[in-house]
Amino acid sequence: MRDFLDDILGFIGSDTLTDEEFEGIVLPEPPAYSAETYTALRAALEARESVSDATTRLRYYFLARGLSVGDPSNAGAGATTPKSNILIGAKL
Repeated sequence: MRDFLDDILGFIGSDTLTDEEFEGIVLPEPPAYSAETYTALRAALEARESVSDATTRLRYYFLARGLSVGDPSNAGAGATTPKSNILIGAKL
């Protein structure tokens, strides 16, 4: 299972899963391109990255595999929370 998930992340140009991330993912066997797999990987990517297009690449990867993962403009089905690493007003 871990190899399957790491292969997907490697294809989209993202780092492989850490031990902690993998332990938090519960998916049915055998591994498959499913909504559950997409949701689990998306949650892992959003937890680790703040300014990246990895979640967009993941979405398009699953779309290319034939899985409809929702419209990103719809808040309940694929929209990402805006994040930034810019801190305004602090002394450097």
